[in-house]
Amino acid sequence: MKYYQDKIDSVQIILHGLKKQSLEMLYGKLVAFIAGIALFYFFYGNYSWTFAIILLLAIFSYILCFVRDERLKRRIGFYRRMRQICLDEQSALEGNFSAFSDGERYINPHHEYTYDLDIFGRNSLFQRINRTITEEGSDCLAAKFQNIPQNKTVILEDQEALHELSDKMDFNLNFLSSGPITCRFDKIDKTILQPFRFFRTRLYGYVVYPILALTGLSVLLLPFFSWAGILLGTMYIIQILLTVSQLKPTNLSIRQIEKLNKEIRDYLSLLQCMKESSFESKKLCRLKASLFEGEDDCMEALKQLKSIVSLFDQRNGMSYMLFNGFILSDVRAVSKYGTWMKRYGDSLSRWTRIIAEWDASVSLAIYCYNHPENVMPEMLADDSSELLVARDFYHPFLQKGKAVANDFILSQKNIYIITGANMAGKSTFLRTIGVNYLLAVNGVTVCARLFQFSIVSLFSSMRTSDDLSENISYFNAELLRLEQLINFCKNKEHTLIILDEILKGTNSKDKLQGSVLFLEKIQSLPVTVIVATHDLELAKMGEQNDICHNYSFEIELGKEIKYTYKIREGVARNLNATFLLKDLLEKI
Repeated sequence: MKYYQDKIDSVQIILHGLKKQSLEMLYGKLVAFIAGIALFYFFYGNYSWTFAIILLLAIFSYILCFVRDERLKRRIGFYRRMRQICLDEQSALEGNFSAFSDGERYINPHHEYTYDLDIFGRNSLFQRINRTITEEGSDCLAAKFQNIPQNKTVILEDQEALHELSDKMDFNLNFLSSGPITCRFDKIDKTILQPFRFFRTRLYGYVVYPILALTGLSVLLLPFFSWAGILLGTMYIIQILLTVSQLKPTNLSIRQIEKLNKEIRDYLSLLQCMKESSFESKKLCRLKASLFEGEDDCMEALKQLKSIVSLFDQRNGMSYMLFNGFILSDVRAVSKYGTWMKRYGDSLSRWTRIIAEWDASVSLAIYCYNHPENVMPEMLADDSSELLVARDFYHPFLQKGKAVANDFILSQKNIYIITGANMAGKSTFLRTIGVNYLLAVNGVTVCARLFQFSIVSLFSSMRTSDDLSENISYFNAELLRLEQLINFCKNKEHTLIILDEILKGTNSKDKLQGSVLFLEKIQSLPVTVIVATHDLELAKMGEQNDICHNYSFEIELGKEIKYTYKIREGVARNLNATFLLKDLLEKI
């Protein structure tokens, strides 16, 4: 896509300029350092005001170049990440999704539908969409795919938000370039300071502030009174002892804060990106207000935490003894951390959820942007008898133009029996319905010319497997899955059931009788069923029952088999197993 290449080209120009400036700062630090050494060499033992001023200028120049260079390095890192993001998106558009997490840890064979529909794992829907930069954002995106929202307002707000975000690609890139962020604020242990009440009582002020005041007084009086030195030494020892007495909570706090050091800066960059951007959709405005409005401003709170973190950065070597002996740096830092945690600790989980929602929404919006050929789905009226109306829809894993698109309508409380030969497209068609429906209820554009849907629950049984470790045979696993399905549907207002062969683990006659029995009984529940089968006898239900309908994927047999992948009404006439096996045996 042209946008990504243009962005790469512009970022390259920016990076070239930043690297040039960083090199200038390096030379500046080198010159300032050499100047300082030269001053000591030429003016050693011959101090003057001129020497002092030039030395201070050299030190100041070095610090200025150092600070400027650190900022340049952060900007260089930011734009390098942006360039890599654009390169990864170009690869994704060519079908290579290896740069993105596949969500393997979310795979659950017992979930209602995710395992059957290839939602998680290698080359899954999750890997094709996931661009999250936080762990909690990844969890949020996974949760969206694991749960069907039942609220119409939620879906409409998601559609509006994703439509707006997909038009703000510069914002999306800036957002993603702020990561990845590995710290989870909701995992911070907010209880570690509870046993150390010293930090949250008046005793803290009564002890610490007088000690600091006496230390400062002794320093001021040191040139004039000899006893001031004794007082200073006494205060030093007292502060060291007080620091050692609070070593345990200090170390616990430090272990947590060390994990936050880099991430706080990245979070601030990410929050700055959100705060400076304006939005119109209800959902995005609400999320932004939850972070930046009111007393618990997330950005201001993190700035305070960043300043506390900087206090802990001073704990090394001689500086540890110096700062703790004269200004109680550890005790004061832990006290500030405890005060911060007391004020903002309860807000951490809320901020985490909001940022996770932003993160997941950006991923979904980028998917919408990358597939401009997709359409925004429409919700059917609440009193509609139809569950799904799709025109020219196809599987999201297939490229438009190469995929064979189909039309299909599902009416509520009906059963659709799909017959056809092996590899004719039955299973792919079932997954096409399931995956596009999952995208639709999350406000994401779908692969179709028209896609209308009602809000229902979803359950599938397409990929049952045995479990030898639990002594569960394949047939028993199928029964357990069907039992799970029935119990699930009993507790839902309406469920779309997707089945690929019922009772595959038994003989043909028993399978047919069991399948007919299951479909007859399931009609008593509030369900719509679409089932694929090789058993043409099962299609007789469509000839005997008004709510059962027969559809098929037909093939053409000749010297070679021709697959059309087009669904049509009726029962399949041609099967290919014997034909293919005969062809194979002739080659032996």
